[in-house]
Amino acid sequence: ITKQAIAEFDQDLDIITSAPDDRARLRLLLEWMLPLKDSDQVRERGRVMLVGYNDSDLHVNVFFVAMERKMRALLRKGLEPFYSGDDLDAAVENLRVWTNGVVLSTAEHPGRWTRKRIRAALDHQLRLMSLD
Repeated sequence: ITKQAIAEFDQDLDIITSAPDDRARLRLLLEWMLPLKDSDQVRERGRVMLVGYNDSDLHVNVFFVAMERKMRALLRKGLEPFYSGDDLDAAVENLRVWTNGVVLSTAEHPGRWTRKRIRAALDHQLRLMSLD
């Protein structure tokens, strides 16, 4: 399942690489990581529910470790044009924690986290990082 999920993600990411510049590619990546569609919200709620089985015999942890590596690698690639060294590491950490927080908040309160609110939060986060 993990390999299939990552392969599907790779197909989705082909669209992102066609963006006209580094800022547009980063924004598309971040939008892709956020639950902006109803189907994304359902998928992410399911993923959040799996956290409770992380220590089970279902090997859920393998999925989470693989996905974490993949998401961080994508963020690193998207942020490399803007940061280097320790600043790059910190920016990857910041955006990974931020995207996870939005995903969790959306899973917890789906009615409160509209597409408009998620996009406004993303705009603000990018402004804070001087990436707008």
